[in-house]
Amino acid sequence: MRELRIACFVCVVAMAFSPANAQISTGEIFGRVTDGTGAVMPGVGITVSSPALLQPQSVFSATSGGYRFPNLPVGTYTVTFEIAGFKKTVRTGVVIQTGFNAEINVRLEISSVEETVTVSGVSPVVDTKSATLGSNFSKEVLDAIPSARDPWVILEQTPGMVMDRENVGGNQSGQQSSFAAHGSSANQQWNLDGGTVTDMASSSAPGYYDFDSFEEIQITTAGGDASQEAGGVAINFVTKSGSNQHKGSARYYDANKTFEADNTPEEVIRQGSGAGNPIKDVAEYGFEVGGPIRKDKAWFWGAANRNTIRVGIIGFLKPGAPADSRSIDDLETDLSVLNNQNFKLNYQAAIGHRSTFLYSRGDKIRNARGASLTTRLPATTRQSGPNNYYKAQHQWTVNNRFLLDGQYSYYDAGFVLDLHSDELATVQRLRYVDQNNLDDRSGTYSGNIRPQYEAKIEGNYFAANRLGGDHATKFGFRWRSTPYETISRSGGGAQVRIRASGQNEVDIIRDGDT
Repeated sequence: MRELRIACFVCVVAMAFSPANAQISTGEIFGRVTDGTGAVMPGVGITVSSPALLQPQSVFSATSGGYRFPNLPVGTYTVTFEIAGFKKTVRTGVVIQTGFNAEINVRLEISSVEETVTVSGVSPVVDTKSATLGSNFSKEVLDAIPSARDPWVILEQTPGMVMDRENVGGNQSGQQSSFAAHGSSANQQWNLDGGTVTDMASSSAPGYYDFDSFEEIQITTAGGDASQEAGGVAINFVTKSGSNQHKGSARYYDANKTFEADNTPEEVIRQGSGAGNPIKDVAEYGFEVGGPIRKDKAWFWGAANRNTIRVGIIGFLKPGAPADSRSIDDLETDLSVLNNQNFKLNYQAAIGHRSTFLYSRGDKIRNARGASLTTRLPATTRQSGPNNYYKAQHQWTVNNRFLLDGQYSYYDAGFVLDLHSDELATVQRLRYVDQNNLDDRSGTYSGNIRPQYEAKIEGNYFAANRLGGDHATKFGFRWRSTPYETISRSGGGAQVRIRASGQNEVDIIRDGDT
């Protein structure tokens, strides 16, 4: 049986006397232009430029003096105001983050000669019309924070977030943490470059990501954008793009047992306890490269990385190791390998028409998922799951007041939890009931097929000087389909329940397809 979930919405943001919130992967610059007396100035030419834009964008101030640049990519902008008979004014260093609305109000001064007034280093830091609670982490902040280089570690840094575990030095890297904010862990949403990628079967991320691929990570805990499908925590990933300059980088990181100390008290050691699963080795290497295919016309960006996490499993000694050994080398290894590749293409066919294509691939390989005191190694599973994400987007600036944005995405998502080794397919699992239902000898297979399809169209309309003020309306239509299927099998088609009393039972387990 297959379950099909389809989500559709048409939303109109109520008109207000200020611009509407920006999309979840972009920001906005807006404001009003006046003269030295405070009178509004229509017809002023306003241009925004940035390394994040293929080409500068221009509008004219409306009859109310108001202007608006919605759906701007994350980056640092320069805003220029000019009209005959007045000094040209330039505002530099305007920083736009995901979901941020920067208000730039300018008063132009009369001038009989050509003059330019440049205002530097004054970027708005308060979004006067946003009720969103959360945090934005730019690439500079992501690079500066000492962390295990994992998106779930960034969740730990968000005020008000409660995690089910702490990733210390990478010992939890490659594993998804559960989290909650404001007392709730429900209705979470994951987004990649404005597209929803939430795994609806588990309300979690569908995969794992290259930490160095992000231009910014935004995490909202309340008051999210109207286009979000749920009111819980939203994690918005914004990937990097190319630019008009060729650039690239490479990296290698390594943390291993050489840098690890053991501070377990002697009284705890005498009781046979440890200090948690120790790190054997965490290594990551990768590269990125980007630049112009044709300047001011087409850009490319690509990246790849591999992250290998080796953690010792407390309570699982290698064959032949001393029973009381505390050596990391004597512990069995829980191995997780993350492979990621990304490619993005930006293209501007004509003024007002911008297109973006994104391809992202992720794969996780783990050799002993589920190992614990009640799940011995033969009962664990091998995890694998190459996921491929495709997203195409086109933005059309119809005129100074009207903008349309359309996108379509497909996510070939899912993963496999296979038996610990192929020969266990015909071996029955043993469950020792009197030992806290300890599983041994064999395990189960689970094939999880979870594709995602999404299409949406969003529009922004700016109505100036209507009903006593300026009004911005945001509207849209969104369709999303997330069918999923799970195929399950048990090793040997049965499970033997063993009791100390000798009264044992056998459960016959049929293959499943739900």
